[in-house]
Amino acid sequence: MSGARGRRARQGPARLASIFALLLSLGCHELGNPVTRETPATPYPSAAPHSTVTHVTYAHSREAVAWRRPPAHALDQALPSARYIARIDVEHAPVAVSRVRLATTVAFADGTTRTVEWIAPGAESPWSLDLALAAPPVRAMTRVAVH
Repeated sequence: MSGARGRRARQGPARLASIFALLLSLGCHELGNPVTRETPATPYPSAAPHSTVTHVTYAHSREAVAWRRPPAHALDQALPSARYIARIDVEHAPVAVSRVRLATTVAFADGTTRTVEWIAPGAESPWSLDLALAAPPVRAMTRVAVH
């Protein structure tokens, strides 16, 4: 009987390693540590000098619970399924106005786009917006109109 116990004791670490490898292959290494993805930085206009550079950080809504801010929960109630939460950050040249109107166009892998108009304080840097999306973004571009 003691031989069987010793063999089982030696198999314990091997079993744990197998279970851990299985969990890693299933993507469970991301549990408790939300995975975020980024799109390439997109300048506007494309030729220098650029007035804005737009960065999008996003995560699947299941993964994003830990980092999304409360305003993102209420955005885009009309979407049938808000599957992704995106943080749009817009770098910009200094402006000497109290607020600016921005139009951010988000592009998706299937070729569709979505434009969101929003207002931000002129002195804030960078301008940021939390947005719920139905699909993962490929890139985003932002145009600015100074009030």
